[in-house]
Amino acid sequence: MRGKRIGRIGMTALILVLASTLGGTAFAQHPTPTGTGCTLGFWKNHLEDWPPTGFSPAQSVTSAGFIVPAVIPGGLGAATLLQALEFPGGPGLDGAARILLRQAVAALLNAAHPAVNYPVTVAGVRALTNAALASLVRETMLTLASQFDAFNNLGCPLPLRRDH
Repeated sequence: MRGKRIGRIGMTALILVLASTLGGTAFAQHPTPTGTGCTLGFWKNHLEDWPPTGFSPAQSVTSAGFIVPAVIPGGLGAATLLQALEFPGGPGLDGAARILLRQAVAALLNAAHPAVNYPVTVAGVRALTNAALASLVRETMLTLASQFDAFNNLGCPLPLRRDH
């Protein structure tokens, strides 16, 4: 028997509490944060900017600190970080988890890069993502994915190379 599921309002409250305690600008208190963030497209196309983050494109989603509940199909935790950046969306919990992980990996790279002033810390990205995934509530996952997407579009300070 599975444990009790936290309702949508309860999970949203949990995410907001985590956001306010786990570093960076808490988006619950500051809907328009200051800072910078690079899009998932940037990270997909600029693998040479990954080394300062301490993460590798070939590293698994799970080894990067994300916990995908076993009830979400698709083996998402075994995917590489680069594969996660390319996840399609889709219906159901697995579609929402893919959408969230796609944005969460970009958020993780932003938070870890020393030249990016991301509004959430690495620990915050992991905790928020894991809480949303654990909720097993599609809307909770999509809400966090949307918030990460906004942060990932704050403006990328990393040099854009014209040789790609």
